[in-house]
Amino acid sequence: MEIDNKQIATGALIVLFLAGGAFLYTNWEEATVWADINIMGAEVVHLDDLDEEPQITVHDTFVRTSSLPIFATVQDSNINPGDTIEICGTVELEDDSADYAITSAYAVSGDYDIPHGGQGDGTGMTVPYNEPYEVCHDFGAPDSTGSYDVSLWISHGVGGTRIGSDSFTVEEETDPARARISAPNQVEVGETVTFDGSSSSGHNGIDHYEWWIDGGMSESTSSSFSHTFDEEGTYDIDLMVIDNAGQEDWQTHTIEVTYDDPEAGIDIPQTEIETGDTLEFTANPSSSGTNSIESYEWSVDGQSIGEGTTQSYTFDESGDKTVELEVTDTEGVTDTDSVTVNVLEPKELEPVVVIPNHVEPEEEFEMYLDEENSVIEAGLDEVRWDIGRDRAGVTGTEVTHTFRNEGTQSIEVEVIDQRGQSSTIEHTVDVSEDPGIITRIRSFFSNLF
Repeated sequence: MEIDNKQIATGALIVLFLAGGAFLYTNWEEATVWADINIMGAEVVHLDDLDEEPQITVHDTFVRTSSLPIFATVQDSNINPGDTIEICGTVELEDDSADYAITSAYAVSGDYDIPHGGQGDGTGMTVPYNEPYEVCHDFGAPDSTGSYDVSLWISHGVGGTRIGSDSFTVEEETDPARARISAPNQVEVGETVTFDGSSSSGHNGIDHYEWWIDGGMSESTSSSFSHTFDEEGTYDIDLMVIDNAGQEDWQTHTIEVTYDDPEAGIDIPQTEIETGDTLEFTANPSSSGTNSIESYEWSVDGQSIGEGTTQSYTFDESGDKTVELEVTDTEGVTDTDSVTVNVLEPKELEPVVVIPNHVEPEEEFEMYLDEENSVIEAGLDEVRWDIGRDRAGVTGTEVTHTFRNEGTQSIEVEVIDQRGQSSTIEHTVDVSEDPGIITRIRSFFSNLF
């Protein structure tokens, strides 16, 4: 290439000064990769105007020399179109001369135009000889995907330029990897739990799953895994995912493992009885908790009376009696429940009813409870009359009745006190034209049931 009869070597760096003092670096089509050039020919030229075919006038000619190329590295990975990239290189002059200054640092590329704003990070610093010094420069990635070469030019105050090259790849912008765990927050000992990571996401899907339990890696590499917890406590479940772009993410799920103790419960028909009465107890409600109940043990006032889900007991002494049930599950965990039964001395019930022995047909007659001569210590609750085949379930202390036909008729009277204790009296009546007498009938305590 020739500018104003001046020869420009292939690969030469052309510094163009634009109107207003701005400048840019460019290279011609014949240029080779910057890193392959140790001695660079360069022209300082002036751009007279900005039309499509500008006239270039040579202003000065000089040659920049370089020692061995420096090692330059692009600092970024996962580069997306338009991202800001940083390239860094280390300068070290092996000389005993005085300290020197870093005057400029630029990134240039033969693959696309890089705007050169600023002087780069580290320029303007005075650097001692024989000590390495890192200089970096930020530049913008191209808007198109692909692989690109880039060089870092570092100029220093002793007339030299160091050049180092690296490459980078611009890829389509990727969605970040996101690990997600779906699982309950609390379970019981012995329960098998499934941890689901299928809602995790990433670029083109998830490529790899890793599951960890309290810092220990499990054998599962699938999107979900199951685990049975044998001991209570709090556990951290970690999921690490790697998507198809190589991005990874973690999520931690904390789960509490509890032990649900068995629960004892007693069901009895009543809590107030008399001496000599028998009660049946039922273990209900009793829940098993985490493990099933293995044994049921019953006691009355601390004395064992048997085992099983049901148990009966006859109370021979009066007073408050404590019925207790202890349940034990298969892991030896126990629970107890208790009920107090009030055992009373029996109240005497000896009713007297007045019923005629003989009545005539079509004759209305009266029957009644002789309360004055009856013994009802607990107090009267109800009197029930069953009269022949005609009337049943008649209530009241006094009743009247008329038999239509001759013959022998049966009458049954049940007297009930306020504690539910009852006494039944049975009597027969002769229905005929012959006169009769009224008989007082006394029931005895032996008739109680």
